[in-house]
Amino acid sequence: MNEISKENSVCPSDKQYLELLTEATRKITSTRIQIARAASKSQCELYWWFVEKIVAAQEKYGWGKSVVEYLQQLVGEIAWGQINNPGIKCKERILCRVTF
Repeated sequence: MNEISKENSVCPSDKQYLELLTEATRKITSTRIQIARAASKSQCELYWWFVEKIVAAQEKYGWGKSVVEYLQQLVGEIAWGQINNPGIKCKERILCRVTF
């Protein structure tokens, strides 16, 4: 077993060690917050884009509530990775009756 020499060992009470640990913790926390904000912004932009598309399609094609609800369900499954390609024809899944 390798022994660590006293000169190379790090003691959690060392000032430099604690400063680095504190700085790393702050950096990780601030980066997590930045990532969450960016993801939230992108998600809001996606939802806004989708709402605009649905409203435009409703006006153009006269789609009713049931078509929009069905579309919402399919898009939700696509978003969660349950359906990879909405254009494929599914044999076993009733939900895949309609293809785009």
